[in-house]
Amino acid sequence: MEVHTVSEEARSAIEGRRWFHSFEVLPGLWTPGRSSRIDTRHVLSDLHGLPQDMTGMRALDIGTLDGPYAFELEKRGADAVGLDIQSPDRMGFNTAKKVRNSKVQHVQGNVYDLSTLFPSESFDIVLFFGVWYHLKNPVRAFEQINLVLKTGGTLAAEGECLLNYMEFNDSALQVDTLSKSDIPLSIFYPNGVKNDVSSWYVPNPACVKAWTEATSFNVIQTTFEDHPPHQRMRISAIKSGSVRVDNPVW
Repeated sequence: MEVHTVSEEARSAIEGRRWFHSFEVLPGLWTPGRSSRIDTRHVLSDLHGLPQDMTGMRALDIGTLDGPYAFELEKRGADAVGLDIQSPDRMGFNTAKKVRNSKVQHVQGNVYDLSTLFPSESFDIVLFFGVWYHLKNPVRAFEQINLVLKTGGTLAAEGECLLNYMEFNDSALQVDTLSKSDIPLSIFYPNGVKNDVSSWYVPNPACVKAWTEATSFNVIQTTFEDHPPHQRMRISAIKSGSVRVDNPVW
């Protein structure tokens, strides 16, 4: 059995930073994040069906923050890029990169600017975890993802969705009819939700599917995680063609 030894320098570096995610940055060394521990291998392989061997692929992790999924992509052999509006020094991204001796590239930028930041059809895989509900224009974001993803490439996305209740004035209203409807619907929160003023939309599953279909993606897999106060949806989708161009007159 292989035994891994974590240096005191690495342990001290990890403990001295602020983290959001709790993930295994080195074998046996976990970051002390705000979230419960995440198994990046399980998420990518079992929940999204992504390959264990990504050698020769280029992959983008949107909303990477402190980088757990970007580093997992690199571990699988991908040429990995992490994108976030935050500086890589604000949380632990650069610390994890140094400790891991990683070559993952960090780009500080906005999802709306993907086609400016990267050449057309640059990536084989795009991760889009925990972002869509933070956006004022989620459809525009999916359009931008389409532009930088190769035709036939895979989008793995995850976020808050409307399953069993919606929240207004600290009260939860049952919304079974809305959540199970085939009509694309989304709740809009002008003042944020769950004490987060950066959260705007909580769509029902049909709405998430419609967002992706409107931007030339075919959803091939959907899973749900309902553990109050969070209602989460995961999708895996394939880019089927170019995004529809808006009519310039309108």
